[in-house]
Amino acid sequence: MADNLDEALKTLKLSSADSASDSVESCLDCLLKALAHNNVEASGKIQEMGVLPLMPTLLATQNSSTPKVANVIAEVAKNEFMRSSCVEAGLIPPLVQLLNCKDQEVLLQTGRALGNICYDSHEGRSAVHEAGAAQIVAEHIKALAHNTDPATGKLLTVFCGMLMNYSNDNDTLQAQLISMGVIPTLVKLLGVHAHNTALTEMCLIAFGNLAELESSKEQFAATNIAEELVRLFCKQAEHEKKEMIFEVLAPLAENDVIKLQLVEAGLVECLLDVVAQTVDSDREEDLAQLKTASDLMVLLLLGDESMQKLFEGGKGSVFQKVLSWVPSNNHQLQLAGALAIANFARNDGNCIHMVDTGIVQMLLDLLDRHVEEGNVTVQHAALSALRNLAIPVVNKSKMLSAGVSDVVLKFLQSEMPPVQFKLLGTLRMLIDTQVDAAEQLGTNRKLVERLVEWCEAKDHAGVMGESNRLLSALIRHSKSKEVVRTVIQCGGVKHLVTMATSEHMIMQNEALVALGLIAALDLDSAEKDFVGAALVQVLHKLLTEEKSAPEIKYNSMILICSVMGSGKGRELADTMERRKVDILCVQETRWKGSKARSIGAGFKLFYYGVDSKRNGVGVVLKEEFVRNVLEVGCELEEKERFWSELDEVMESIPTGDEEVMGKFGVKERNLEGQMVVDFAKRMDMGVVNTYFQKREEHRVTYKSGGRSTQKKRQKLRQALGGQVVLPDDWETTAEVIRETGRKVLGVSSGRRKEDKETWWWNEEVHDSIQRKRLAKKKWDMDRTEENRQEYKELQRRVKREVSKAKQKAYDELYTRLDTREGEKDLYRLARQRDRDGKDVQQVRVIKDRDGRVLTSEESVQRRWKEYFEELMNEENEREKRVEGVNSVEQKVDKIRKDEVRKALKRMKSGKAVGPDDIPVEVWKCLGEAAVEFLASLFNRVLENLEKAYDRVPREELWYCMRKSGVAEKYVRVVQDMYERSRTVVRCAVGQTEEFNVEVGLHQGSALSPFLFAIVMDQLSEEVRQESPWTMMFADDIVICSESREQVEENLERWRFALERRGMKVSRSKTEYMCVNEREGSGTVRLQGEEVKKVQEFKYLGSTVQSNGECGKEVKKRVQAGWNGWRKVSGVLCDQKISARIKGKVYRTVVRPAMLYGLETVSLRKRQESELEVAELKMLRFSLGVTRLDRIRNEYIRGTAHVGRLGDKVREARLRWFGHVQRREKPLHKEVQSLAFIDVVSKLRSHENKTVAHQASLTEQRLTAQS
Repeated sequence: MADNLDEALKTLKLSSADSASDSVESCLDCLLKALAHNNVEASGKIQEMGVLPLMPTLLATQNSSTPKVANVIAEVAKNEFMRSSCVEAGLIPPLVQLLNCKDQEVLLQTGRALGNICYDSHEGRSAVHEAGAAQIVAEHIKALAHNTDPATGKLLTVFCGMLMNYSNDNDTLQAQLISMGVIPTLVKLLGVHAHNTALTEMCLIAFGNLAELESSKEQFAATNIAEELVRLFCKQAEHEKKEMIFEVLAPLAENDVIKLQLVEAGLVECLLDVVAQTVDSDREEDLAQLKTASDLMVLLLLGDESMQKLFEGGKGSVFQKVLSWVPSNNHQLQLAGALAIANFARNDGNCIHMVDTGIVQMLLDLLDRHVEEGNVTVQHAALSALRNLAIPVVNKSKMLSAGVSDVVLKFLQSEMPPVQFKLLGTLRMLIDTQVDAAEQLGTNRKLVERLVEWCEAKDHAGVMGESNRLLSALIRHSKSKEVVRTVIQCGGVKHLVTMATSEHMIMQNEALVALGLIAALDLDSAEKDFVGAALVQVLHKLLTEEKSAPEIKYNSMILICSVMGSGKGRELADTMERRKVDILCVQETRWKGSKARSIGAGFKLFYYGVDSKRNGVGVVLKEEFVRNVLEVGCELEEKERFWSELDEVMESIPTGDEEVMGKFGVKERNLEGQMVVDFAKRMDMGVVNTYFQKREEHRVTYKSGGRSTQKKRQKLRQALGGQVVLPDDWETTAEVIRETGRKVLGVSSGRRKEDKETWWWNEEVHDSIQRKRLAKKKWDMDRTEENRQEYKELQRRVKREVSKAKQKAYDELYTRLDTREGEKDLYRLARQRDRDGKDVQQVRVIKDRDGRVLTSEESVQRRWKEYFEELMNEENEREKRVEGVNSVEQKVDKIRKDEVRKALKRMKSGKAVGPDDIPVEVWKCLGEAAVEFLASLFNRVLENLEKAYDRVPREELWYCMRKSGVAEKYVRVVQDMYERSRTVVRCAVGQTEEFNVEVGLHQGSALSPFLFAIVMDQLSEEVRQESPWTMMFADDIVICSESREQVEENLERWRFALERRGMKVSRSKTEYMCVNEREGSGTVRLQGEEVKKVQEFKYLGSTVQSNGECGKEVKKRVQAGWNGWRKVSGVLCDQKISARIKGKVYRTVVRPAMLYGLETVSLRKRQESELEVAELKMLRFSLGVTRLDRIRNEYIRGTAHVGRLGDKVREARLRWFGHVQRREKPLHKEVQSLAFIDVVSKLRSHENKTVAHQASLTEQRLTAQS
């Protein structure tokens, strides 16, 4: 074949001048046979021999060989690498000239050639566009539209395919086709050639491409496309064909005119038939078709006219049918039914009719069913329907009487933003003009607290806005003092002040009206909240801005007189800190109610006030006392009992001799006893036996007449220390380092420094308060009007400077964060805000063995020590080794200084210290002196070790090390590390006492993983198989086999090998999974106990499924992304931080969590779309925009400087591919290019086809190519 091809190409080059000769035709026949046998190889030969430039000459003279020349070009152009060569050879102009020919065979082959050259080729499309081929082809299609001859049908199919290849993924070229009037022609083809399957499918593909363009909507609406598609849909029985029609219907149904046409053409009835046929099926394709059909029905209801036509006054058959879906057990039908009701409820008359006919109860029953099931989409849809039904005023009281608010409140704990958003909207609509309902909900503390929480979260702009609006509505519609008080107590005032700064005038006005009602009903309670929220500055801005509406300025004027200053609490805290006061009682706080608040510098004020603005008392406690406050306030009887018990305690304390007497000394002393005490005072000694509790008979030497005498006292000099032992080099050096560090650096408390309320405090504010304090003293001494005015002026100045200091501090913070130097503070700020957002940051209590909660620090520490001491000293049963192993005696080189230097350099700073309390930063700072000292110390340790560890509890470890050939000196070093090993537990209440660790490896040691690997290698040497039959990562082991029997056998061998040496195979964590499981298969047992069977399991962070799919892994990656996003949402949702910085935080924190391990996952487009959707939601939340803002995804990505997630996945996949390529034994397979069978088959879109169909199509192509 190759020789014949070479000869034909040479002959063709010589005979090309005479295109009509028989030799040319025979050469073309030979070329076509070669291309059919191996298209890629033959095309390469044609290009190599330079035959393509001869083709224009052969095409110029139209004769019997012309169709064959065009056919050769069409076959050659199937290869991607040949398309640009075809363009460069100048084939486009002569091919376009052939379009004017009337010979159908010439037109057919010419259309194929042009279509293949255009396919996925920018150069080809540009050349065809410049030659004007599209217009000629469009005219041919229009002229041949009514011709039903089969040959004409084939030609029309090729021409339609050529136009699709020409315009695919190019909006400009598609718009050009629309302007040529292609759409009416294609609709006509759909009706005339309904029997031609290939042509019909080509028309559907064209409609799917063109329907996305806005310019096509008008042309489609002017045709009978709706009737043709519905007719075609009703005739189709194949799932794949219906899917193609669905792809066309979905974009077309977005046009209101076409919506009505589709409804009138009977599409809804066809969709109902689809639902009826698929509702009881569990096949994947049927479920997908059910969802598509129900979603399309809901889409048709979005049009006002189409919706009313289907409603038919509440008597329409379609309306009645969708109502029957709501109580069904199918979640998809429930969702579609609820969404349909929500759309029918866009008309007030429809709403009133539906409420009167009991549809509200149907929706409430649906919500009740999904409180526990938690189907978010159904919850969202049902709440949307209730919200729309509550809009008419006459419906509100009826719905409240039906218990709508009670059912809706069940979803208060939902963590899903869409459900939260609809819940808030439903409640806001319900209480509109309903005083009683607003008061009832407004005094519901759980509801108000949840609203305040959602206002603070800032993780969803829609939820935050609706929370503020509902908070305002509760006050505006109830006008109740109880509601106002509840909002104040829950901290909602500051959010209403923030709402007043909104860009939306409606929200501004709602907030100001609510704030005005708060000021009118309970100004005293809200005063400090007004101050803390900087209400003065907000009102000043609203009054001075020109764009503020008159009603906004009017409501602002009502509030302006209620504004007060701030900063007094911080001034008090500063005074207490300066004078070293830990507990302070204050009066005249003039605050109503009872509460506690932080006033800065670690101090907290617990206060109590009366209803009037006068009086009020409080207690200020330092931070270490605050954590011991369990309750503030008690009954009178408890107070009396407390004072009585305190008297008894105080009376039992000996007075006057505390410095020499313990608490167990006698209360009364005789003359001799007093002389002993006086002597002890003079000599700085202590009566030590009074420091310890003893029995009565052990303390008394003489008893008579009810009186007793205590034993002689044992006296020791208090200043005398314990026994002194001369320390060695290490202890001396370590103590010098610790003592120097304490003197130079000081000792921290170990707790994180937090001063959240007053971090903005600065010296200017401090100086102003000092001046105000001096002016106050001056006025107290001389009560003149001049001194009074001076003090008042300084007081006002302090308030202004406090406000300025706050504003300046925040401005500097955000300015610094927007610089490269300040970016490192971003992650610290994100962590701090994440901690601040948690209700409980540390759990300081624990349960004992019997489940009782321990609260005291000593008992908690004791329980932690007890738990870990048992856990880390429990040894499994094992066989004693009979055989021994020879030690490896070999010379071990001394530790060099450069080795110590490299080790110090690799150690990270900022890590926890060991038992010596010396951080690694010390050795780094000491430089060469540290290197020399440590090298010398380590070498002396190696030299002085002896063989004294033959029978320690870790014999198995020493055996495995020696068996692995580890030098005996290193074995002794490890033995020395494990001799008398002790540890402590560091918990929230402090550090426990030390305890011994006799079993297992050191926790947290850098050497432990290496030692464990040695043990595992030795113990599993006889049972371990090569990868992939055995995979080990630390103590996670995967055993693969081709049968269950082999799995059981291998599992038992592993169990025996490990458990006879003291290791334990976990029965609860051992699981098995079958791939491509057949029905009736058995179970897997371990030592007679059945092993748990799973359909998926996680290994090394990735989820493996039994069916080979990756859907669960994608969902878990999305969840991991959301978890990471929530941790840094304090930064991402702060609207004062720039989008560039947010994008960087997102790229470095959130996206790595989403993409972990996905380079090895075969993602489908649908799964890649799930990741894209989740990412765009996060980015939109971060930038404070919603879908309602109509901002394109490209703009969102560009603003945040975040590329497409799919591109990032492909980049990671290529990086992984390179990693695999660099292996010594590559495992990848060579991927060969697949030839195109025909332009028609290639034009089909395969995105939504099933896996089975894709596999079948690929097999056909491979067969054709071979």
